[in-house]
Amino acid sequence: MSQYLRQGGTPPANSVTTAMLQDDAVSLAKLASGTDGELITWDASGNPTAVGAGTSGHFLKSQGAGSVPVFAAVSTGFTHATPQSGSGTSMTFGSIPAGTSLIIITMHDFSSNGGDEWMVQIGDSGGIETADYRSQRSTNTNGSLGSDGTPNSNESQGFGITVDGDANTFSGQMILSLHHPTNHTWTSSSSFRRAAYDHSWGAGSKDLSAELTQVRITTKGGSETFDGGTINIMYM
Repeated sequence: MSQYLRQGGTPPANSVTTAMLQDDAVSLAKLASGTDGELITWDASGNPTAVGAGTSGHFLKSQGAGSVPVFAAVSTGFTHATPQSGSGTSMTFGSIPAGTSLIIITMHDFSSNGGDEWMVQIGDSGGIETADYRSQRSTNTNGSLGSDGTPNSNESQGFGITVDGDANTFSGQMILSLHHPTNHTWTSSSSFRRAAYDHSWGAGSKDLSAELTQVRITTKGGSETFDGGTINIMYM
């Protein structure tokens, strides 16, 4: 090959091997032209390829071994649903996306027209689950536990919010956290203030058969109507 170089000629095809190249011998100017903003990487077959430029403000996201990285949007944290005004015998927030691991249910002056117990139920693509909850809640009324004489109340049909609604308004929140992704186990923790200066709090857990997709607030009897205030969820 040296005779071609001395004569200013071109070496035969495939005659230049990696060993013949000095380290750092190839400058940026010798690279083939590309597209502004793209990055060089290697595909699953080990061949050079380019990562598309993406969108301004996005970050470079690894997709693991065997997949080309991509540019992706930065998470803004919680996604807020649209607040709903109290109405009907139950209210459902659906279309919760896969991968959600934290949900906060918030109420502002939320009320019903009777004295039945309130609860939150969760569900997957198969529907809302109405059994096998491990839940307990308590209510403090004017310094006494339980306005109905019951300091604590266990609940298996949902995550309990209050021992009784008593046609009153509630403000506060319930936090739902994904405890075990494989078993789809969710835990709850709640704290609410009733307008009559009462305080209700509770905790619990529930296993689903698949990823959570929806949450619902309802009354235990299912005949009361929510009639005031607003309720909303945020999730991430």
